[in-house]
Order: sequence, then C-alpha cells, then structure tokens
Amino acid sequence: MRARETDPSGNEGADTMTPVIAVHVVSGLLAVFVGGAVLLLPKGTRLHRYAGRTYAAGMVTMLVSSFGIASAEDAFFGVFHAVSIAATLLLAAGLSLPVLLRGKVGNWLPWHQRLMSTSYLTLVLTMVGQFFDSLPLPHVVLNIVVFLLAPAVVGFTLIVRSGQRTPSVPGPRPGTEVP
Repeated sequence: MRARETDPSGNEGADTMTPVIAVHVVSGLLAVFVGGAVLLLPKGTRLHRYAGRTYAAGMVTMLVSSFGIASAEDAFFGVFHAVSIAATLLLAAGLSLPVLLRGKVGNWLPWHQRLMSTSYLTLVLTMVGQFFDSLPLPHVVLNIVVFLLAPAVVGFTLIVRSGQRTPSVPGPRPGTEVP
C-alpha cells in the first residue's frame, strides 16, 4: 500500500512510502499479530483484556490513518475507505458492549465475541485484499473467490458457531439492578 506520485525523475505512478502509510502499516501489523493472540488467549483474563486494548489501539490508529491515504484510482474515497468505516463500527460496538452492558444484560458476551472476531476477520481480509490488489494477477475473479470470498465464508461461519457455543454471562438478579 503506497501512494502513487511522480518521482524526482518525472516518472508518474512511482510508489512512495509516506509517513501516514508507514503509521497505517505498522499499526495494522500490530493489530494483526496482537489480535490473533487475543483470539488464542483464555477469555476474560487480565492478559486477554490487556492484549485486547492493544489490539483496539492498533485498530484505531490504523483506521484513522486510512482516511489520510488516497489511491490513484479512487481519488479520496474508495472501497478500502468504506471498509474502514464498517470496521470502525464493528470495533466500536464490540468495545462498548463490555463497558456498557456487563452486569446489566445477560447476553453481551456472545455479541462482544462475534463483533470483535468479525473486526479481526475484516482486518485480515482487507490486508489480503490490499496485498492482492497491488499484484498483477491474471485471474481476478478466481483470486477474489480463493483469497477473499472463501476465507470470508469460513471465517464468518466459525464466528457464528463460536458465538452459539459461548455461554451467556448471567445478568443481574431481579431486584438487584442498578438504576
């Protein structure tokens, strides 16, 4: 993912790594690695929460920086910017559930898990899409099916199934609700 500019010798379309793109790539890689660890760690532990916050910080930095990147094909707003908006909404919803609903609503945990897992899947699929978007591949439709559609279907299926197996956290007992 590089900005398209004219290089000093006058060649149009030269690739340049801008500071915004560098921040975007580094924070995205942080989110990929730490987010993967979050999925593998035992849930609800202090380490899970710390790694989850680090994942969220990487995601927020990556998402904010994505709006400072314009591709030559899309001018200011393109497909990846639309995905950034969707990922922002997923992340915000997934992060707000434990804060706003823990102890008040009994089924917040499966929704938190689904939303955060979907935000991670979106991150990985977008990274794969960005990588393959920059390659001169001969069979675009086949590559979309193999590298994006199939992993998306498998990922979403696993997310839905894992959410069905997650026991809900008991809500408040009647008469103990906090106003």
